[in-house]
Formats: sequence, C-alpha cells, structure tokens
Amino acid sequence: MRVETFINPRTDTEYKRITKVQAQKLFAGGHAVIIAPCMVNMHNPWHHFWAILQYNGIDGGTPAEHFNRSVNSYIYYNCCSELGRYPKFFAPAAVIEQHLAQ
Repeated sequence: MRVETFINPRTDTEYKRITKVQAQKLFAGGHAVIIAPCMVNMHNPWHHFWAILQYNGIDGGTPAEHFNRSVNSYIYYNCCSELGRYPKFFAPAAVIEQHLAQ
C-alpha cells in the first residue's frame, strides 16, 4: 500500500491512507471514513470522486454488513479502468493515532 496523505481544504483536516480492515474497524466505531478509487489524485480540486462513509445504524444490520454493502456499491458505480478498479480508504490523522496506534 502506498503512503498517501491529503488535506481537506474545507475543514483543514489531514487525512492518511489506511487499509480496508482498518477502515472497517473505524467505521464500526462510528468514525467517518473516506473512500476513493485507487488512481484518483486527492490533491486535484477538479477530481472530487471520493465519498464519506459513516455508520448511523438506521437501516439495521451490523456495521460490517453495512460497510461491505456500501463499499460494494461504491465499487460498482465509481471504480473503472480510468479511475482504478478498487477503492482506497482515508481517515483523519488524529483518529488514526488515537484508535489505531499500537
């Protein structure tokens, strides 16, 4: 996995790339996770192909089921040969340090 970071200009928050397993763990904990196709440049303001995933528990099911359903839907509608065939995940650096530090 490549080491990637970007700063969201709207919130001035630094985001770091994480694995799918780490994203699922944060998602189940109620934290927001950003998903984007793997070849998208996150620094380009004209390419806003990323989305925010957050578990709210309204539709029922477990957080793992909701995460998998959301990721599969995102892959189906947004990933292609031009943007990348699989997604990459990002989370705020402060959340990563607090919840994923070992």
